[in-house]
Amino acid sequence: MDSTADVMEVRDAVMNFFLAGRDTTSFSMSWMIVNMNRYPRVLEKIRDEINAKLPELLTGELQAPSMADLQKLPYLEAAMRESLRLYMSTMHRAPNQSTTLSSGLHVPFDAAEYRPERWIGEDGHVLKVSPFKFFSFLAGPHQCLGMRFALLEMQTVMAVLLSRFDIKTVENPFEITYDYSLVIPVKGPLMANIHDRSTSVAASS
Repeated sequence: MDSTADVMEVRDAVMNFFLAGRDTTSFSMSWMIVNMNRYPRVLEKIRDEINAKLPELLTGELQAPSMADLQKLPYLEAAMRESLRLYMSTMHRAPNQSTTLSSGLHVPFDAAEYRPERWIGEDGHVLKVSPFKFFSFLAGPHQCLGMRFALLEMQTVMAVLLSRFDIKTVENPFEITYDYSLVIPVKGPLMANIHDRSTSVAASS
């Protein structure tokens, strides 16, 4: 370090990583858990995919999936993207009055519905879409530099959690709402009962 200014610059960069990458990622995974409680059909499809493609995750032979392993789990990624679409981790604009949309703008009738299948193409892989259609990490020159890292991090953690544990929210998942701060967390603590699936699955097999 050549000067105090250099030290301050490094400090600010480190704090930026903490603020931009810690709470946003953890809150996004909290919303994913809420959605898995709301939509058990989706959770079952994720587990079926993991059991078919990475059964070693459930048995513990594989501690965590690699990047190559995650490529085998398109439905998990689609579910994560759908959760991020509906519950962005940072504040966003919302209209406070009625407006008229420009001609030709397409708004799907099920835009408010949690449906991971919208991200899956006919070939079974995750669709490649414009960042402006998946706006959770912004787009253009202001797009989050850590987007790909964050998605991989969340997919890795969720693959392990959802395959090995049953996570049941104490509160009715449809009554769980959000709070406003610099980021958008679940309001209040997210209380849940957690049970190890690996032992019950092993006993039944």
